[in-house]
Amino acid sequence: MNYVKIDKSSGILQYDDSKVKWDADIIFNVSNKEILIYKTTRKLTNQERNNIITKIINMYAFGNYFNNEPGILYCKLKNRGLEKKEEIFSKTKSYSIIGEEVLELPSNPDDSEIVKILRNVYLNLKILACENKRKRKKNHTAVSSLEFEIFGNRIKSNNLYKIIINIKNEIEDAISKYINDPINIDIIKGRTAKDKTNITFFIKEAN
Repeated sequence: MNYVKIDKSSGILQYDDSKVKWDADIIFNVSNKEILIYKTTRKLTNQERNNIITKIINMYAFGNYFNNEPGILYCKLKNRGLEKKEEIFSKTKSYSIIGEEVLELPSNPDDSEIVKILRNVYLNLKILACENKRKRKKNHTAVSSLEFEIFGNRIKSNNLYKIIINIKNEIEDAISKYINDPINIDIIKGRTAKDKTNITFFIKEAN
């Protein structure tokens, strides 16, 4: 579903999903962790943001060698001019594009394998956090753990672990909002076998 066309070098964004069609300028400022959309009068819908972010991730984070720029994952997508005041005065935490894609937006038919794995991790951590909260209400130990297996070679597992570490604060924030209770997460990477790596997550009440 190629609704989005992006030319990073010329800074052109084109969106067409057969229902709406519009063009804008897009600037990638990776050093400031920002992806800025200009010259559009639209406030992006969740579906538009989802399609745009998915396209950026697939092209420039997990695409071919020449396009790859890993730091793009940790940029925030900002619709400048239209959302500027919202960004300044908002009291809620905004996430990087990988955090927004995994923690806030619904699944997309074009999601990459890594995004699907991260969604699965997040789903299981939410379940674990809910169980942990029930334990605390019964005065039981308020620490729970989840062991997650990543299948694939060392490069794949290292990349996935790095992403999880980089968005750990965003995961903590999203889960804290979900259960309406602040939590902290500790992450320990186990030994990497030939085709599998174990990562253990510990959820505990925030101090």
